[in-house]
Amino acid sequence: MKKIKIPDSVRKEWTWNGASWEGGYRYDGVHLFEGCLVWYTEYYPGWSGGGTCQQSVEDFLTNGPSVGGAPEDVLEELRAILKPVYEKSLKGSSKNLKQFL
Repeated sequence: MKKIKIPDSVRKEWTWNGASWEGGYRYDGVHLFEGCLVWYTEYYPGWSGGGTCQQSVEDFLTNGPSVGGAPEDVLEELRAILKPVYEKSLKGSSKNLKQFL
């Protein structure tokens, strides 16, 4: 999976589907801290489960989220943030390639 440089200014985390009960809670989310999208479900206490799934920016922009249930407003914000970042990474790749031609 290709990871790209995501500027600190747009590295964010979104959460939704929060629920709590006596002694625990759960929520779903996505963050941009690792050069890709990391979709996750978090449970507390930690031994009760959870999971993550990484998705490249290119795959997200081409095919949409690799998980279900993300709110449309979150997806719209992700697209608005990631499209210019991805396009900039493509321009950088072209410049790097030209030096070898």
